[in-house]
Amino acid sequence: MIIQDDDRIVHTGMFSKKAKEVIDSVFGQMSDGAWENNPYYDRWWKFGDAVQEVDGEVTIHISAKTGERGYNGKWIENGFIGMSDIDIKNWMARMVKKTMMMELRDEAISHGWRRDNTDFMTHYLNYDEEINVAEVYCVYEQLLGREIGVAKYSAAVICSVFGMKRQPDEIEAETKKREAAAAVEADYAEQVKVLNDEEKKLISELTAKIEEVKKSYMQKRGDAWRAKLEKLKTIA
Repeated sequence: MIIQDDDRIVHTGMFSKKAKEVIDSVFGQMSDGAWENNPYYDRWWKFGDAVQEVDGEVTIHISAKTGERGYNGKWIENGFIGMSDIDIKNWMARMVKKTMMMELRDEAISHGWRRDNTDFMTHYLNYDEEINVAEVYCVYEQLLGREIGVAKYSAAVICSVFGMKRQPDEIEAETKKREAAAAVEADYAEQVKVLNDEEKKLISELTAKIEEVKKSYMQKRGDAWRAKLEKLKTIA
């Protein structure tokens, strides 16, 4: 999903890259993974995305669009329309658990879905980070709004999932970094536009030149035929 200014933002209260990767991976499994060939999931991954804001919080961005046309022209409804923030987080929690359970089954691991399972590292719910089942479970429960504490998880798991809100100087640095990246992207888009405009101009000039050559050729051909006819008339 392309992030837009009018996106609805659902807050998760988590500030770690691991939490973002878990949520992001759910959308990834729908678009390019386990469920990529199931059109049912188009209504979800096309309209949702995980974003780490400038203060570090992981949020779920929901598109304001009610739907869009698919590659085959079929209309795809936005599945999040009409859902509350709690509904969306509950839905995401279920998908996190569903994905983790699928991986554990694929790896033939029974009873692996546990809060204390720090041994098994997921490959279905991560990108760059090393994330274990306990951390996935913690993300799952936070999305459900359950109480998280040391009675359930180790301090290491809690810290790795929740992270820390960025300090003002870090927020300023991150903001400048994103602004610089946006400026580079805008400059690239402008360059592409200029090249496209130049390409269109060149094509237009070439088309005009071809038409001019064709016209000249037809004119010369016509003159040649008329000359032959005049000659034949003279002979006759």
